[in-house]
Amino acid sequence: MKNGLTGTNAHLFGLLNNGITIIADQVHIISTEASLVNYQIVNGCQTSNVIFESLKDIIEKNIYIPIRLIGTEDEDTKNAIIKATNSQTALKPEQLLALRDEQKSLEEYYRAKRNQNKFLLYYERRTEQYRNEDIQKTKIINIPFQIKATSAMFLDLPHEVSGQYGKVEQKTRGKLFTDSSLLNPYYVSGLTWYRVEAFIRNNEEGKKHRRARWHIMMVIKYLISDLKNPSKIIDKNAEKISEKVEKVMLNDAKSLEIIENALSLIKEFIINEGILDISEDRKFFERKETTTGLIEMLKNRLKTLS
Repeated sequence: MKNGLTGTNAHLFGLLNNGITIIADQVHIISTEASLVNYQIVNGCQTSNVIFESLKDIIEKNIYIPIRLIGTEDEDTKNAIIKATNSQTALKPEQLLALRDEQKSLEEYYRAKRNQNKFLLYYERRTEQYRNEDIQKTKIINIPFQIKATSAMFLDLPHEVSGQYGKVEQKTRGKLFTDSSLLNPYYVSGLTWYRVEAFIRNNEEGKKHRRARWHIMMVIKYLISDLKNPSKIIDKNAEKISEKVEKVMLNDAKSLEIIENALSLIKEFIINEGILDISEDRKFFERKETTTGLIEMLKNRLKTLS
């Protein structure tokens, strides 16, 4: 595509390219200028990036490209357009997920929780949908981080999450976002992720153990739920556990205490494994054996306390 844009036949680029489709909540066109409100490129992202990268090489060329501007605030219409314009294009898994009803329900659930408990967390179903709003980025949970947080906390897969995102997305496909009536575990995992990330950023011990943050989330679930064998699926049992975790995570002092307790247990496990400096083993938290061993230690600890 770049060769076609910068080569001798650059004048044909617009004829050989499908163009760019942009959806916005509002489109205002005055003469040769267009004003877009909350816009999103739904087809032609590669074209847009190639043009941007080649701008200095084509500034003097006479190149035209078709652009469709669509103004609508109706989410169903937006989804239909995205599907239609990308029928021949492979979308990323999270882009496909964003079109599902369960995602819309989860976005609304986060909004309802903000109104209920006044804790400001936002679910970003569509990329950069809060771009024009004055919201801290740390308080925005997008689809990839939602998948990571929920997988680590409620599916006991922190080791998968510590590795490549694509791997955990494939492993959890069909296990998440399947029931709109069971949304609290997703919200609570997003809330816990926010708390743990804040701890990691602002605490020296947290910074040293940054790679353990997903395991911290899983340990928190075990400590608060006091269950030896919590289910590894999003079900009514996970819903009940999430309600217990939520009460702790909404409290500044209690959430800090439980995070510190979880990290302390992880550090104890690391020492028991004979590791003196965790920074020397960069793959430690990506191994299934680490998760399995940590869970076993937690079960034994809970058994002793009961």
